[in-house]
Amino acid sequence: MQAETTTTFKSIAFAGSCACKRITYESTTAPTHICICHCVSCRKISGGPYQIFAHVESSALTLYDNQLFFRYEGLPRADIGGIVFVELSSTGERAFCQTCRSSLAMRYKHEPNKNGLTMGTVDESSFRDEHVREAFRPGMHIFVSQKAWYDIIVDDLPQYERFSGSFEKDLHLAGGEEG
Repeated sequence: MQAETTTTFKSIAFAGSCACKRITYESTTAPTHICICHCVSCRKISGGPYQIFAHVESSALTLYDNQLFFRYEGLPRADIGGIVFVELSSTGERAFCQTCRSSLAMRYKHEPNKNGLTMGTVDESSFRDEHVREAFRPGMHIFVSQKAWYDIIVDDLPQYERFSGSFEKDLHLAGGEEG
């Protein structure tokens, strides 16, 4: 008698890519939260008044380098293939496509298994269902103390001078001080 085997298939909740499509990704879960960051680094990297991040756990994220045919479970820990990292503060690092330089994600050092995917890389047509689409609604503004003078916030979302209260506490406990 032959043993029965089971294959676990995780349904893709959403997907995205850099501008040149060298780096693509899939997430098996909807984002846990969406934040709009107004810090100076995000403004300079995005070329706009803020950058929006969709937060997912590394265990739900798979990235692909379509030039070198690499597959990464979660965001790689260091530069590899077409994904390169830049440290603009002592608390976190940002991932970019080596080819087109699209901003892909941000990761804080005290939370290495959590990734903030840049919303500009998300392919809206990939949303699995309405639940996933709704999970992409922004939930807060962070670093409003650094927002550009012309950036007028007109929604009723919570606003934080730096990070949200619980994140600020966790960052402080981990020894991080910068934004």
